[in-house]
Amino acid sequence: MLKFITSNKAKFNEVKALLKPIKISQQNIDLEEIQDIDPHKIIRHKLKEAFKHHKGPFIIEDGSAVMEAFGGKLPGPFIKWFNDYMGPKGISQIAKKIGKRKASASIIVAFAKNLKSITFFEAKINGNIVNPKGSYGFGYDPIFMPKGSKKTLGELKEKGDFSKSPRGIAINKLKAFLLENQKQ
Repeated sequence: MLKFITSNKAKFNEVKALLKPIKISQQNIDLEEIQDIDPHKIIRHKLKEAFKHHKGPFIIEDGSAVMEAFGGKLPGPFIKWFNDYMGPKGISQIAKKIGKRKASASIIVAFAKNLKSITFFEAKINGNIVNPKGSYGFGYDPIFMPKGSKKTLGELKEKGDFSKSPRGIAINKLKAFLLENQKQ
Protein backbone atom coordinates (compact mmCIF):
# COMPACT_ATOMS: atom_id res chain seq x y z
CA MET A 1 0.00 0.00 0.00
CA LEU A 2 1.16 3.53 -0.78
CA LYS A 3 2.25 5.47 2.30
CA PHE A 4 2.02 9.23 2.76
CA ILE A 5 4.75 10.20 5.18
CA THR A 6 3.46 13.20 7.10
CA SER A 7 2.68 14.12 10.68
CA ASN A 8 -0.10 16.44 9.47
CA LYS A 9 -3.46 14.63 9.69
CA ALA A 10 -5.26 17.38 7.74
CA LYS A 11 -2.83 17.02 4.81
CA PHE A 12 -3.23 13.25 4.91
CA ASN A 13 -7.04 13.47 4.84
CA GLU A 14 -6.94 15.91 1.93
CA VAL A 15 -4.53 13.77 -0.11
CA LYS A 16 -6.44 10.58 0.73
CA ALA A 17 -9.66 12.12 -0.62
CA LEU A 18 -7.93 13.46 -3.75
CA LEU A 19 -6.28 10.12 -4.58
CA LYS A 20 -9.45 7.99 -4.42
CA PRO A 21 -9.81 5.20 -5.56
CA ILE A 22 -6.09 4.73 -4.88
CA LYS A 23 -5.67 3.59 -1.29
CA ILE A 24 -3.07 5.23 0.92
CA SER A 25 -2.19 5.16 4.57
CA GLN A 26 -0.49 7.69 6.76
CA GLN A 27 2.96 7.06 8.14
CA ASN A 28 2.92 9.55 10.99
CA ILE A 29 6.53 10.73 10.99
CA ASP A 30 7.65 14.32 11.38
CA LEU A 31 10.61 14.25 8.99
CA GLU A 32 13.63 16.39 9.75
CA GLU A 33 13.68 19.39 7.44
CA ILE A 34 16.69 21.43 6.54
CA GLN A 35 16.23 25.17 6.60
CA ASP A 36 16.68 26.54 3.11
CA ILE A 37 14.90 28.94 0.80
CA ASP A 38 15.12 26.40 -2.06
CA PRO A 39 12.20 23.94 -1.84
CA HIS A 40 14.01 21.48 -4.14
CA LYS A 41 16.85 21.13 -1.62
CA ILE A 42 14.29 20.63 1.15
CA ILE A 43 12.36 17.90 -0.68
CA ARG A 44 15.57 16.04 -1.56
CA HIS A 45 16.61 16.10 2.11
CA LYS A 46 13.15 14.95 3.19
CA LEU A 47 13.45 12.03 0.76
CA LYS A 48 16.74 10.97 2.40
CA GLU A 49 15.06 11.15 5.81
CA ALA A 50 11.99 9.26 4.59
CA PHE A 51 14.11 6.40 3.24
CA LYS A 52 15.43 5.89 6.77
CA HIS A 53 11.88 4.87 7.75
CA HIS A 54 10.37 3.32 4.63
CA LYS A 55 11.71 1.72 1.43
CA GLY A 56 8.74 2.66 -0.73
CA PRO A 57 6.41 3.19 -2.26
CA PHE A 58 5.62 6.44 -0.48
CA ILE A 59 4.88 10.09 -1.07
CA ILE A 60 6.12 13.17 0.70
CA GLU A 61 5.50 16.81 -0.04
CA ASP A 62 6.65 20.30 0.78
CA GLY A 63 4.74 23.50 0.20
CA SER A 64 5.76 27.12 -0.10
CA ALA A 65 4.08 30.49 -0.28
CA VAL A 66 5.90 33.64 -1.28
CA MET A 67 4.59 37.14 -0.87
CA GLU A 68 5.37 40.35 -2.70
CA ALA A 69 5.30 42.03 0.73
CA PHE A 70 8.44 40.03 1.63
CA GLY A 71 10.30 40.68 -1.61
CA GLY A 72 8.85 37.68 -3.44
CA LYS A 73 11.13 35.22 -1.60
CA LEU A 74 9.60 34.77 1.85
CA PRO A 75 8.06 33.10 3.66
CA GLY A 76 8.67 30.44 1.00
CA PRO A 77 9.20 27.04 2.61
CA PHE A 78 9.04 28.77 6.01
CA ILE A 79 5.30 29.41 5.61
CA LYS A 80 4.54 26.74 8.22
CA TRP A 81 6.48 28.66 10.87
CA PHE A 82 5.13 32.06 9.81
CA ASN A 83 1.65 30.60 10.10
CA ASP A 84 2.37 28.95 13.47
CA TYR A 85 3.77 32.18 14.89
CA MET A 86 1.55 34.84 13.28
CA GLY A 87 -1.50 32.94 12.12
CA PRO A 88 -3.25 33.62 8.83
CA LYS A 89 -4.73 36.86 10.15
CA GLY A 90 -1.30 38.20 11.12
CA ILE A 91 0.17 37.33 7.71
CA SER A 92 -2.78 39.04 6.02
CA GLN A 93 -2.35 42.16 8.17
CA ILE A 94 1.31 42.47 7.16
CA ALA A 95 0.47 42.28 3.45
CA LYS A 96 -2.27 44.88 3.96
CA LYS A 97 -0.02 47.26 5.94
CA ILE A 98 2.82 47.03 3.41
CA GLY A 99 0.32 47.44 0.58
CA LYS A 100 1.58 44.49 -1.43
CA ARG A 101 -0.85 41.58 -1.56
CA LYS A 102 0.40 39.56 -4.54
CA ALA A 103 1.60 36.07 -3.69
CA SER A 104 2.19 32.64 -5.13
CA ALA A 105 1.71 29.22 -3.59
CA SER A 106 3.53 26.11 -4.73
CA ILE A 107 4.10 22.51 -3.79
CA ILE A 108 6.42 19.66 -4.67
CA VAL A 109 5.11 16.12 -4.23
CA ALA A 110 7.66 13.31 -4.48
CA PHE A 111 6.55 9.76 -5.26
CA ALA A 112 9.28 7.28 -4.35
CA LYS A 113 8.63 3.82 -5.72
CA ASN A 114 12.04 2.91 -4.32
CA LEU A 115 15.46 4.52 -3.93
CA LYS A 116 16.10 4.44 -7.69
CA SER A 117 12.65 5.47 -8.90
CA ILE A 118 11.52 8.90 -7.72
CA THR A 119 9.11 11.13 -9.62
CA PHE A 120 8.28 14.75 -8.76
CA PHE A 121 4.98 16.54 -9.30
CA GLU A 122 4.92 20.31 -8.94
CA ALA A 123 2.23 22.95 -9.02
CA LYS A 124 2.24 26.71 -8.58
CA ILE A 125 -0.57 29.25 -8.54
CA ASN A 126 -0.56 33.02 -8.34
CA GLY A 127 -2.97 35.08 -6.33
CA ASN A 128 -3.36 37.56 -3.50
CA ILE A 129 -3.25 37.55 0.27
CA VAL A 130 -6.63 38.66 1.62
CA ASN A 131 -8.45 38.82 4.94
CA PRO A 132 -9.21 35.31 6.25
CA LYS A 133 -12.32 33.67 4.74
CA GLY A 134 -13.48 30.09 4.72
CA SER A 135 -13.32 27.48 7.43
CA TYR A 136 -11.81 24.60 5.45
CA GLY A 137 -8.15 23.90 5.23
CA PHE A 138 -5.08 24.91 7.11
CA GLY A 139 -1.99 27.02 6.66
CA TYR A 140 -2.52 29.80 4.16
CA ASP A 141 -5.81 28.38 2.74
CA PRO A 142 -8.08 30.99 4.39
CA ILE A 143 -5.97 33.98 3.19
CA PHE A 144 -4.86 32.90 -0.29
CA MET A 145 -7.17 33.93 -3.13
CA PRO A 146 -6.09 32.39 -6.46
CA LYS A 147 -5.87 34.76 -9.42
CA GLY A 148 -9.22 34.92 -11.22
CA SER A 149 -11.15 33.64 -8.19
CA LYS A 150 -13.44 35.56 -5.87
CA LYS A 151 -12.93 32.95 -3.13
CA THR A 152 -10.00 31.91 -0.97
CA LEU A 153 -8.62 28.39 -1.06
CA GLY A 154 -10.38 27.87 2.28
CA GLU A 155 -13.73 28.78 0.70
CA LEU A 156 -13.10 26.77 -2.47
CA LYS A 157 -12.05 23.67 -0.55
CA GLU A 158 -15.19 23.95 1.64
CA LYS A 159 -17.16 23.26 -1.54
CA GLY A 160 -14.86 20.43 -2.65
CA ASP A 161 -13.06 22.52 -5.30
CA PHE A 162 -9.35 21.71 -5.25
CA SER A 163 -8.75 22.80 -8.87
CA LYS A 164 -6.93 26.00 -7.84
CA SER A 165 -5.02 24.44 -4.94
CA PRO A 166 -1.35 23.66 -5.56
CA ARG A 167 -1.74 20.43 -3.56
CA GLY A 168 -4.88 19.51 -5.51
CA ILE A 169 -3.16 20.13 -8.86
CA ALA A 170 0.01 18.20 -7.94
CA ILE A 171 -1.92 15.28 -6.40
CA ASN A 172 -4.10 15.03 -9.51
CA LYS A 173 -0.89 14.78 -11.59
CA LEU A 174 0.34 12.05 -9.23
CA LYS A 175 -3.01 10.24 -9.43
CA ALA A 176 -2.96 10.24 -13.26
CA PHE A 177 0.63 8.91 -13.14
CA LEU A 178 -0.25 6.13 -10.69
CA LEU A 179 -3.37 5.06 -12.58
CA GLU A 180 -1.50 5.04 -15.90
CA ASN A 181 1.34 2.99 -14.45
CA GLN A 182 -1.09 0.48 -12.88
CA LYS A 183 -2.23 -0.39 -16.39
CA GLN A 184 1.29 -1.24 -17.55
